[in-house]
Amino acid sequence: MRAIIRALTAVRGLVIVIISAVATQLPALTHAEPRTIDMTVVLLDQNGKPIPDATKVTPEDPSCSKCPPLTLGTAVATALLADHKEEATLSSIDKAKRATLALRLLDNKTAMLTAKETADIIRLLNVWGSIVVVRVVPALDPNLDLSDK
Repeated sequence: MRAIIRALTAVRGLVIVIISAVATQLPALTHAEPRTIDMTVVLLDQNGKPIPDATKVTPEDPSCSKCPPLTLGTAVATALLADHKEEATLSSIDKAKRATLALRLLDNKTAMLTAKETADIIRLLNVWGSIVVVRVVPALDPNLDLSDK
């Protein structure tokens, strides 16, 4: 009986260690309360210059040299509105909810985001290149650790 108790205690300890290890690898949100975020903030490239908003490219300006700067709201809305291959079976209602959130956030200087909304947006940012993602994630959750360690 003591051997069984020791084994169960060891397993419980192992489960706690595994859960802790997994939890540290997840993009845990560092805020529980809704946050107010200015979605009109212009995103900067690696040289500190505004990133052109490629969603505004036209046939007359294919290089996007006259495109306005990409804002946090446009980056977030684009991620929410994009079709994601891994979600081919997403329901129409869920798509409509995402689109509603995208439209609410787009040019909002005082956008309120819940932790769940923030997590969903961060998960969907894979439609963008790395420089946009690295600018958007800290803007949505400034306490999230993005170090490469």
